Amino acid sequence: MLVGALPAVVEAKRLPVSAQADERAIDIRFAMSDLTLEACGFALHDGEHALVLGPPRTGRTAALAAIGAAARSAGVEVTVVADRPSDLAARLGVEAVPAHCLSDKPCNTDRRSERRLLLVDDADRVDDPDGNLARIAASNSRCHIVAATTADRMRSCYGHWLAEMRASRTGVLFRPGPLDGDLLGAALPARLALAPLPGRGLIVADGTVAAAQVALVAPTA
Repeated sequence: MLVGALPAVVEAKRLPVSAQADERAIDIRFAMSDLTLEACGFALHDGEHALVLGPPRTGRTAALAAIGAAARSAGVEVTVVADRPSDLAARLGVEAVPAHCLSDKPCNTDRRSERRLLLVDDADRVDDPDGNLARIAASNSRCHIVAATTADRMRSCYGHWLAEMRASRTGVLFRPGPLDGDLLGAALPARLALAPLPGRGLIVADGTVAAAQVALVAPTA
């Protein structure tokens, strides 16, 4: 897997993040592929969600911000779920919403906004007192969750709403260990050479694994 051609930083203005949403799915492009140096990402169909896994300071929050910005470009309603003010909410210029205030229904009636995206950073620390996140994660709705945490915490999430996300087979792996691919149902390359750069990771989608650099989205004023 060759990743040397990828730049260390990919600004969104150089590689505009984008998405397409329709009655079947939302296709989100939020990173630069090492194979084509073009925009890449993953698609989420009804009832599908994604995980962003990696150690601290590897680009998890940046990935969520890029995914959120891409989804908004398609008119999708994006909500940051957090119990307190968060860096992710600040980057996207929104107010964080606690889990107990959530619904799986879009608030906007615009046709392009029939899908909704919930972004949850440090997901293992986000409480779900009313079971809203667990219900959405287990439903077949057009409300999708993209949750970020570490691989170790994902493995030990039994009893937490994140346990419902274990069926996700889509997402991003930053600085993965040899067994981390199992968390997304993917086999990682035996010889994995990823530069230890923030935002450099593997995108897992439809059983395939590809190296990419997540686009850096400038904070919303």
